[in-house]
Amino acid sequence: MYGRSNGTDTVMPGESTDHSSAAAFRTEAVAYTGLQRLATALLQTGAAATLLAIFAQLFFSEDPPDNPLRLMRAVAGFSLLPALGAACLRRFLAASVTIEGATLTVRQRQRRIEVPLESISEVEPWNLPLPGPGLCLRLRSGRRLAVGLE
Repeated sequence: MYGRSNGTDTVMPGESTDHSSAAAFRTEAVAYTGLQRLATALLQTGAAATLLAIFAQLFFSEDPPDNPLRLMRAVAGFSLLPALGAACLRRFLAASVTIEGATLTVRQRQRRIEVPLESISEVEPWNLPLPGPGLCLRLRSGRRLAVGLE
């Protein structure tokens, strides 16, 4: 533990000044490529838009659907299935993001990406937060990291 006294750093007794053994930062995220993000966003927004359209027809139409079974099939087929598809994609693309030492590591089931922290120049939030709020990492070379993180 470091404390501030008179503008100098002090080390408490029994503590090390070695920073290489610092605790790692770890969090869970969803790592999307561009196409995976687009597919998840389309499924999610399609499910929400269809649900709104069904409810609008139910409440504002002069001739609402009279068959409850047909209405349940429409909700299940056009809203619940796409939402379930988006949830499955999110689950499949789940990742563990770790910063340990001077390396950022993104681990998914099928891939592992390691990036030295000094090669990251910017953290850019997504302009359109779909399927959820997220970010992409811009590297010093000008390229973006292969995956965006939600």
